[in-house]
Amino acid sequence: MDRGWFFAAGAVAKLSATGFYSKIRDKQFQRTGKTAFPGMLFNSFEYLAVFLPSVFFLFLLASLTGRATLARLMLVLASLFFYAYWKLGYLPLLLASIAVNYSIGSFLRRDDGSSSRKPVMLLGVAFNLGLLGYYKYADFLVLNINTLAGTDLALSHLLLPLAISFYTFQQIAFLVDAYRGQVAAPGFLNYCLFVCFFPQLIAGPIVHHSRVVPQFNRDDFLRIDLDNLRVGLFLIAVGFFKKTVLADALVPLVGTGFASAASLPPHEVALVVLAYTFQLYFDFSGYTDMAMGAARCFNIRLPLNFNSPYRSRNIREFWRRWHITLNDFMTRYVYGPLRGQARSGNRPLVAIFITFVLVGVWHGAGWNFVLFGILHAVAVLFVTVMHGRMEFLGERPAIAITFLFFVLSLVLFRSADADAAFAMYRALFDFGYYSGEAAASTLSISALDLVLIAGSALLCFGARNSNELSADASLQSRMLPLTLTLFVLALSINTSSSEFIYFNF
Repeated sequence: MDRGWFFAAGAVAKLSATGFYSKIRDKQFQRTGKTAFPGMLFNSFEYLAVFLPSVFFLFLLASLTGRATLARLMLVLASLFFYAYWKLGYLPLLLASIAVNYSIGSFLRRDDGSSSRKPVMLLGVAFNLGLLGYYKYADFLVLNINTLAGTDLALSHLLLPLAISFYTFQQIAFLVDAYRGQVAAPGFLNYCLFVCFFPQLIAGPIVHHSRVVPQFNRDDFLRIDLDNLRVGLFLIAVGFFKKTVLADALVPLVGTGFASAASLPPHEVALVVLAYTFQLYFDFSGYTDMAMGAARCFNIRLPLNFNSPYRSRNIREFWRRWHITLNDFMTRYVYGPLRGQARSGNRPLVAIFITFVLVGVWHGAGWNFVLFGILHAVAVLFVTVMHGRMEFLGERPAIAITFLFFVLSLVLFRSADADAAFAMYRALFDFGYYSGEAAASTLSISALDLVLIAGSALLCFGARNSNELSADASLQSRMLPLTLTLFVLALSINTSSSEFIYFNF
């Protein structure tokens, strides 16, 4: 086993050094169209061949000394370095957010019956939402004020701080639970690690303190677990393969198609939207796999974030399988308080509607995201009201309808704004295109594109997902060669490296 691990690590390092680095070392990545900066992507040479092995080596040294506090401190410092590597200017905001929230949480944990606890909790939530709102929605608000009032207020053109949507939600949950008396004192070091642990910091999963902080204090936290390491590397390889071989290969078709949809025939627009449906899934689930795999190498189990969502029989089930941690947060901290004790009547329905509109807005500042949230809110309300009355459809038709609905909704999700989304919908349903003399299509759809779309569909609907594979006991003995094979294929096929889609949220 020791020789196998040594061979796998050496082979991957050699492949990385013989071409992978040269492809990406000078590349800069775009975020939100506002600026460009280099970053340590999960699919980059810096991360896979330098940062992650270095941090694990330091963790190994700490485990040999038996100093858990030193290991936690090392992981915190490594995580802060990882974050600052993207843009040093982001780091003070992250540190300030950690300090303020920890201080407020410490006050709220005091069970002294003080009447000021609730105002302090609300102030803490307002602080977090205020930061998120200022950086993410200020320009959107000003733009709409200018449109409605005819004013000419200047836009700030603020760059969205990396990961703010994720670490804001995690800390809001911490404050609310501290107010409810559901938080034990985590200690400042553990709290820092809970917020900024590098595998989940940038794009989730959105971790809950009750599931992660106790793991930092377990007796076996420092133990080098070969089973965890084997599964962790396997998940990293699966996620890397999803991102580089599947998601990134569809980027040219999706980008060109959405940019020129108005001049395309409906069947080509449909293929473009379908390609984006699979690009988005393999991009975000690939990131999540790599995050869970990296955490597993350090004996930390992050929560499940995807569970074959495209096999869902209705849209409510879909959201229990897609971005599970976001759905859990919104259910617990938005839907629950809005619904209150009501189990029937209009209040739960209103709570559902508001929750899903906020899910849409969380993804971005634009009317297309508002409409995306409204569309899903209406669909979930329909499924809720019709509960138990749709079984006559059968499983496969229900899955097909749910998938088709999500595909169509992604036009809003991917488009630059609402106008661009409506233009794409018009092109998608412009069946008169075929009746006249239409201009020649400007989109080149290759045989490889069709193979990728078909192969992605087969994987989503017919194959076991990464969670099932990593938990399969019969696969453990073959996991090392599978891991190496996936790495070799991904490194051989990959020709470029791009940022993950959810970095923009």
